[in-house]
Amino acid sequence: MDSRETDASGDMTATLSERLTRAEREIVQLRIRLYEAENWNQALEASYRFRLGRALVDAVATRRAAVELPGKLIGLAKDAYQELQERRQLLNRGFPLPPRSEQADYTPTPGQVLYVLHSSYPYHSAGYAVRSHRLLQALKARSVAIQPLTRLGYPLDMGHDPSLSGGHTAHVDTVEGITYQRLLVPPSRVGPRSGLGQSAYLERYGTRLTQEARARGTALIHAASNYQNGLAAAFAGRRLGIPVLYEVRGLWDLTRIAREPAWRGSVEHRIFRRLESQAALEADHVVTLTGGLKTEFIDRGVDANKITVIPNCVDPDAFSPRPKDGALLQTLDMEGKIVIGYVGSLLHYEGLELLVRAFARVRHQEPDVRLLIVGEGSDRDRLLRTIKECGIGNECRYVGRVAPADVPRYYSLIDIAPFPRRGFEVCELVAPLKPLEAMAAGKAVLVSDVAALAEIVTDGETGLIHPRDDVDALTERLRMLVTNAELRSRLGTAARTWTIENRTWSAAAGRFAELYEILQDRQRLP
Repeated sequence: MDSRETDASGDMTATLSERLTRAEREIVQLRIRLYEAENWNQALEASYRFRLGRALVDAVATRRAAVELPGKLIGLAKDAYQELQERRQLLNRGFPLPPRSEQADYTPTPGQVLYVLHSSYPYHSAGYAVRSHRLLQALKARSVAIQPLTRLGYPLDMGHDPSLSGGHTAHVDTVEGITYQRLLVPPSRVGPRSGLGQSAYLERYGTRLTQEARARGTALIHAASNYQNGLAAAFAGRRLGIPVLYEVRGLWDLTRIAREPAWRGSVEHRIFRRLESQAALEADHVVTLTGGLKTEFIDRGVDANKITVIPNCVDPDAFSPRPKDGALLQTLDMEGKIVIGYVGSLLHYEGLELLVRAFARVRHQEPDVRLLIVGEGSDRDRLLRTIKECGIGNECRYVGRVAPADVPRYYSLIDIAPFPRRGFEVCELVAPLKPLEAMAAGKAVLVSDVAALAEIVTDGETGLIHPRDDVDALTERLRMLVTNAELRSRLGTAARTWTIENRTWSAAAGRFAELYEILQDRQRLP
């Protein structure tokens, strides 16, 4: 053998030995990290155990194949471990906020409010966007100086409008006189696939929000759900020394639990709950939509005196009794029929499968009844399968999503508006907006007895209530309304009167404006 070949072989053997030794050390480190991850909390998300375990398996395979352990696998394991460490810190200590400023370098403009939102028109049109928009219109009508601004990265992080430029270029959308400011950042920098951790996102968001608030002379930040807005607002409020109002519109973790029961108690769930509580505790004042939500946050340690309930409302002019739209009736082939109609999101906790089954029973005895479903959602396919299973495809009309401006046209066709929400925790605490629209339109509403719906309907006076998750009771109440036109008329008239007297956006805006004044006056006190 040539001496050069012998030297080369020796060098290769030495290099291989060094690589194997390094691989073995990495394998040991991975075993330690995997052990720590698995023993920190048994409910740890499977995805993190899988990522660490996969890296370990690959490391062993690499060792046996006598090749260098790929650095990217070690990097993946290290990234997963660092994320676990961050989650542990968030769970135990929450998001670290800066100290409160003494306002030495900032003088706000009295009355200037920044309204921070998760989503808005025109990209979203569900209840969250409707509440934001109607409140803004009503506040503007009261001459409140308020500027809406959506969360960092929206709407690009949701896949909307990919033609928008990246970077920090400002962009606005104006809808019905309301101009929404965007904080555009490319999804690669803040989106789900950016690799940006929760703490890093919140700090970046809080810093950007501080800049925006300072530039506008903001005197108060009003942040609506979820905790990302609340904590970014708390961050900016501390930096600038201005008050923060946190508006809790729901508990999104409970929405997920209703869909994925096994998620309850997981580390991710516990962190979500921890940060949502922190957002409320750090705010100068908290607004909730229902009494149930207020009680929930009192139980979490928030002072009852700093929580105000301002419920969902409705525009009685936009939703009012009107003759049935003849052209739409003809298009849907519902002329001369009694229409049971649902307008809203198609989610499994709404109880629409129960509604379909109850309708099928009523249809056997009352042939002149039809079911109209308007909306979109994750439960659509299951709902359509249930309609087919019940053999009522000819008596049902599924329309899908319609433009907000067209919703009153569809309500004009409806005689009975059922909202049979299931007995999930989220349904007990969070009130939907759609029943109020039906009530303002003078419809006979039928709701389940979950607490959030029982707050807005008085059984036998402004609507009917049935026991939750009870298809027999739902069927009986539907049949009662189908066969009694006088009852439908009386309930619908009373429901509209109640909404006008108790649930208008103008009145809600007045309560928010009062809170803005109180919080700013308190901040100005020496």
